[in-house]
Amino acid sequence: MNAHPPLTDLGAWRPLTEQDRPALQRLLEASPEYFGMAYGHPARPQEAELQWLDEPPAHLGFSARHLLGLVDRHGELQAFVESLDDMIAPGVAHLGFFVIHPSHWGTGLAARVYSAWEAGARARGADVVRLGVLEENLRGQQFWLRQGYLKLREREGVEMGSKVHRLWVMAKPLTPLDHDPIAVERWKLAYWARVSRDDPRLPQQA
Repeated sequence: MNAHPPLTDLGAWRPLTEQDRPALQRLLEASPEYFGMAYGHPARPQEAELQWLDEPPAHLGFSARHLLGLVDRHGELQAFVESLDDMIAPGVAHLGFFVIHPSHWGTGLAARVYSAWEAGARARGADVVRLGVLEENLRGQQFWLRQGYLKLREREGVEMGSKVHRLWVMAKPLTPLDHDPIAVERWKLAYWARVSRDDPRLPQQA
């Protein structure tokens, strides 16, 4: 059950179109703290276009890509989420990019946006959601843990802009495990059988 109120009080939660690119650029430029940490530089003038066109390597596979945003009544983006359906394996939704306007940090909006996105992923057939979070992004790690994600492995040598990172790979089953340690371990084994890329017992894959 969705425990968060809908987003209609703040704007429209909807797929983005080409006409939203300038608003996306303004949102990305308003997040210098994240871009400095992740890429070693502020958002570039063409950042929205690069994010718009960015896709994972072809060998990973996916069935659909979604660019969603929370657009206020002035046409400004207050949140942006990029995700993939059926990445690597059927039923696995991948959350690739998640950004909230800094003016909303600490207000609970991030959890509301995430809840709306997760509900959509579930409706499209996902039974598990996965993502990567930078090891140095302590705020992000704590946020995703609060949303019910489990840390599965670390990936070394992840290049982003001028920086090289260690990345936490995290995933969340959309069927609650009720904090049962045995159920969690069984779920991990079943998930790794589907997505060997995330299995820490195996060598890191490209």
